Amino acid sequence: MVEVDADLHDPKLLTTFDGKPLLVASVNVQHIYNDAFERVWLLTNDDIKRIQDKEIPFAYLKYPDAHNNFVRCVYFDEQTHRLLAGCINGGLQLYDSATNPLWPDLLQTAEVNDVLAIDKLSTNNYLVITWNRGWFLLDLQKKKLSVLDFSAGEKYKKLVFINSFSNNIQRINDSTLLVASAANAFRCVFSGIKLKSVTPLMPFTTTINDKINTVHMASDSSLWIGRSGGQVYRKDKKGKTTLVNLPEKYGTRCFAEDSTHHLWIGTSSGLYVCNLDGKLLKSFYKKSGLLNDCIYSMLPMTSTLASSVIVGSNMGLSTISLNGDIANYTKELGLQGNEFNTAAALTTRAGKFYFGGVDGITAFYPSALSARQTRPILNMTKLIVNDSAYNYSGTRRRDTIRLSYNQNHLQFDFAAMGPLNADKYFYRYRLIGFEKYWQNTHQPVGVRYILQPGNYTLQISCSNELSGTEVRRNYVIIISPPFWLTWWFFALVGLCGIGTVVLIVTFYNKRRYQKALQELIVNQRLQDQRERISRDLHDNLGAQANAIFYGTELLKQTNTDEQKLVGNLHDTAGDMLTVLRETLWALKINEIEAANLWLRVLNFARKIGNYYPTVKINITGNPAEGLSVNASMALNMVLIIQEAINNAVRHSEATVVSVSSYSTDTSWLIEITDDGKGFDITGIAHKTESYGLENMAERAKESNIPFTINSVPGHGTKVSLEIVLAKTQITI
Repeated sequence: MVEVDADLHDPKLLTTFDGKPLLVASVNVQHIYNDAFERVWLLTNDDIKRIQDKEIPFAYLKYPDAHNNFVRCVYFDEQTHRLLAGCINGGLQLYDSATNPLWPDLLQTAEVNDVLAIDKLSTNNYLVITWNRGWFLLDLQKKKLSVLDFSAGEKYKKLVFINSFSNNIQRINDSTLLVASAANAFRCVFSGIKLKSVTPLMPFTTTINDKINTVHMASDSSLWIGRSGGQVYRKDKKGKTTLVNLPEKYGTRCFAEDSTHHLWIGTSSGLYVCNLDGKLLKSFYKKSGLLNDCIYSMLPMTSTLASSVIVGSNMGLSTISLNGDIANYTKELGLQGNEFNTAAALTTRAGKFYFGGVDGITAFYPSALSARQTRPILNMTKLIVNDSAYNYSGTRRRDTIRLSYNQNHLQFDFAAMGPLNADKYFYRYRLIGFEKYWQNTHQPVGVRYILQPGNYTLQISCSNELSGTEVRRNYVIIISPPFWLTWWFFALVGLCGIGTVVLIVTFYNKRRYQKALQELIVNQRLQDQRERISRDLHDNLGAQANAIFYGTELLKQTNTDEQKLVGNLHDTAGDMLTVLRETLWALKINEIEAANLWLRVLNFARKIGNYYPTVKINITGNPAEGLSVNASMALNMVLIIQEAINNAVRHSEATVVSVSSYSTDTSWLIEITDDGKGFDITGIAHKTESYGLENMAERAKESNIPFTINSVPGHGTKVSLEIVLAKTQITI
């Protein structure tokens, strides 16, 4: 089948990617249809064929009749514009500048069967390195192979010839090649076709798992060594060797340095970018957008895309820039296949790229990959919610899908409408808010998610495999939370909680206020009662006691028979006044400091000493510091002490009475002692004279004051009372 112009001129044979005719004479075309995407559909008597009416940017090179086109290395001669290819189990191939095979038959011998590397030594002679079969010299003009004289490197011959499938060579200058073997990297110097010297550049390795895969001399003269165990070593021009730490330990397959001097490292599981000092800058994997993690070959892009490379992988070709932009190309565009081979890549001076693979060679100009082509249309074809088909058109506004919290089991199907079949596009998708990395597929159906309430963005991209450009589309998915997880419900609960706390605090404060107010009213009433009682006692009982006291004072000055009786009445009135004064004093206050209480004792002792000049009263010690007692206890203490002093000066016939104070951190002890006649405590217990002693004991018991009386006839008396801080109602 041929294509002609409108004047039926310039016929062009329509072929498949590998150059075979699209139709043969026995096939009849029944109908021809041209669709909106510039595709031509042919209805034949055998099947339906599709013609893509676009220029394909890739050229496909292979020897049609060869039993094997597994191209392991390529070399382009800039002088003759011929391309040499070395195959595994296929010998040597030769193509002209139009990419047509030049030899009718492959050049292949028993030794030159598996070719790993080719480089030019002179006008018509090329170095051919085979896999474990040695080095050979190719005379291209004579199409003849001969063994290269390796006598200059005889010492290392065995170590050089034992190589691995991944070993490579690199031209350093006009006379020097950098050659990798399984054991080392060698600097090989030539003079024409003659080998002059072979020098190892690293310590030799004898470990199979640590054999050398590939080597590279960077622009700063640093030597990079990639080993099968995943280690990458950098040896600077001063000879210092360091280990370059990569995230994954997989065997290296290729190196490439771009024009900005970033070194790209292709491995069996990922692509890594370092600066020439060995610092890792970035990593690329399948989850980053690559078609496959296994990177076989690599070439730096032109200066317009300085920090970028194009790689041959286990799933086609990919252009990758340092900023993360990735475009992928597969065999549907005319590649030799999806699988390429280790280090089988080169760039010509004209900027044409060649990549060798398992079924031939792919050639192209990188600039052709950016040509604008028909863009596909990307659509969501199905949405399933909770295992049921969902009509989202009514809920979608500008690609926004709103669902309730219990509609969270989602399944999506997508498809691209364009020049290719939907399954021939390369799709990437990710759900922002749920996952970080892209997922890759050729069939974006059955994409499932189980989502929590929240906002998500489903990003879908489709690669136009005619040019590598991408079409993207975003869907905003909003899963509404249940009402008990909404902000307004939280706000309402918060307000209710705050209101409850405010009510509780208000109620509590009101109760405290009412209680304090009630206590204040009671205390005020008590204070009023105290003041009233004080006034009544002072105005009534006080006046009467004063009258008795002053009346008896006048009677005492007369010499009557009743003088003794009058004296007793006088003393009784004085005692009444003393008790009255102390009671009034206690009623006026709530708490009394120890110092104030002790001062009243001192005043009483001095006053009574004036009435009894024959008795010496000694006062020693100080009150407890910082101590206060309630009014009731203070009154009882004062009355007990006064009663004890009264008894000592009036009834004991003592000459010395001592009042002593002792204070510690836990108690305050007061003792009243005399040197009087003493008495028998057991003997006086049932006499009327014991009334005062009983009052003292009752007062001490009332205020919980430890109280003791010790007396022995003829040896005086000692009265003790103690305030124990841990047991009494004392405020400090």
